[in-house]
Amino acid sequence: MEFVGEIEMAKEIEFIHNLRGKGRPNILLIGNGVERAYGSVSWDKLIDLINVRSFSGETRDEINKLPFPVRYELLATHENAPASFSWDDMDAEEKRMANAMKTLLPCKDTREKSKNGNYNELFKRLPTLGVDHIFTTNYSYCPEESFYPNREFEKESVRKNLRFNLNPQKDKKGRPSPENRFRLHSGYLVRTSNGSTKKVGIWHIHGECGAPTSVVLGHDKYGRLLKRIISVCDDEIKYKEIIEKHNTYEFKSWPELFLFGDIYVVGFGFAECEFDLWWLLRRKQREIYADGKVYFYEHDKSDIPSAKQMLLTAHGVKIEYNDFSGKMVDYLKKALIYGHTRRISSEIYYQFTTFEGKSLDMPPGILQAQTPAPSIEKLNKEILQRHGVSLSPNKENRNAAFLYPYVTH
Repeated sequence: MEFVGEIEMAKEIEFIHNLRGKGRPNILLIGNGVERAYGSVSWDKLIDLINVRSFSGETRDEINKLPFPVRYELLATHENAPASFSWDDMDAEEKRMANAMKTLLPCKDTREKSKNGNYNELFKRLPTLGVDHIFTTNYSYCPEESFYPNREFEKESVRKNLRFNLNPQKDKKGRPSPENRFRLHSGYLVRTSNGSTKKVGIWHIHGECGAPTSVVLGHDKYGRLLKRIISVCDDEIKYKEIIEKHNTYEFKSWPELFLFGDIYVVGFGFAECEFDLWWLLRRKQREIYADGKVYFYEHDKSDIPSAKQMLLTAHGVKIEYNDFSGKMVDYLKKALIYGHTRRISSEIYYQFTTFEGKSLDMPPGILQAQTPAPSIEKLNKEILQRHGVSLSPNKENRNAAFLYPYVTH
């Protein structure tokens, strides 16, 4: 059966990537903006499902101005809260969270909607992007469904077939300890749909609806998550192994991948209260053994306040402006395949592997990309020109199926 092979695949998976340069992890980070385009529940509606208080309209407007992690703590706490919660208080909150998470579980109706074209463009084409990993701050299983649209992900038995656990901490039987509270080393393993054997790791970095205790929504859980992220970065990264083995590394957690990979951010606004990821951005800048970049995609420049733009760029993030459309997906896909055009135009040397298995070391200002005839995919001229790159044909190399030199201005 297909499931049997997948169970073994998930159990035996190893994520081995280069730490620097070509071959470092390519990661897509998607947020709630992508799912809202699909029609999923927003953060505000989710908090309303957990709310135990009632306020006047004016007071509610003031509360809505609070960052959502502290807003959650307020709305999820009864008036006249005690100085110390009882076990019953905490159990009641977890039950309300579990009931709210049930609304995010997929069902037959949501699968029918996706079949009828309700999926947005990015979800439709996730399996073809060619990324190594997908990070999602969402609790639902929309990314998994994009790879396997006919499977019933509301069932634990279905999810279990695809789940991997790379936790270095072991249980009494020597198996990786399950992560019930924070999912740092575990996720779901899926296959791409392009006929290759490529496997993609899907990481629910803020928890998942099928495991309500793993959900990170309030300020308290964010703080405890950051503590564990710091522990991974300080205690689990094997720097001695990195130094001795030079460039390849076996990654066991999503914070490790974040530090060393190229990250393409779509539909995630990087709110200032997402302090776990802001901490990781700064930590990424300080990682001397890494050269991965972060690219942030937004609809339009006017959608990002100038202070937020400055804050992102101060954390080493490159901002790109594209609609959440097929054009944006094409651009993202080409950036993953060919390298980012803005990065290309600023580097002295850039290597591309030809279909003959050779590398081309190009002099400053020149970029050549060679593609075998059966898999021709031309880069978008408008995008290249927007980044200061001109296109001209090359007639000197007759052995290549196609050879495009891009001469930077």
